[in-house]
Amino acid sequence: MGSLGNPLIITIGLVLGLSMLLVFQNIVRAAPVPTPPPTWPTWDDVPYPRETPTSPRYTNPNDLMNVWISRWFVSDPSFWRNTENVKLYIDYAWPWPAATSGNVIHIQPEYADPGVLAHEICHVAWPLLSQVEQQDFSDLYPTIASQDKLVALVTYGGPWGASISVADAQAEIYRFLGVYMPNELKKFYPHLISL
Repeated sequence: MGSLGNPLIITIGLVLGLSMLLVFQNIVRAAPVPTPPPTWPTWDDVPYPRETPTSPRYTNPNDLMNVWISRWFVSDPSFWRNTENVKLYIDYAWPWPAATSGNVIHIQPEYADPGVLAHEICHVAWPLLSQVEQQDFSDLYPTIASQDKLVALVTYGGPWGASISVADAQAEIYRFLGVYMPNELKKFYPHLISL
């Protein structure tokens, strides 16, 4: 019986094993597929991504202004083309890639692209807001950033990190999101976005 018992035990073991495998497969198939955790956006997800080294640069301020106005769907182009409101120079007047003082913008030639101009334009637009509007933006944008991952990326994920100034947060939101920013923020961009 010893030699007959082993094949019988093996057969019973195989039948039980296969039955358990079939039951387990049915349980696994019936289990709901877990939802993957939400992922953070990357810089490739923003409507106006950073320019690359091969992106065109502009040597003529009017050409640069026209490209920015067109790509960012500027609501009041005549305001920004008026040299009483903004003066744009492509030069090496400052040691930084771009700088704004009052209504004068200087951009070094190797950085003269519409994204950099969009950021700098906001430094001209910021003082057009009243102090109450500036405070309202300062209070609102962190709340929006806690709910909107693209706003969080462009404000806290850039070169400034958590130490970003309010004016630079406003500029970065416009530079990378433009008219695609959350509607609650659009009122803080005079002559740039229509409501």
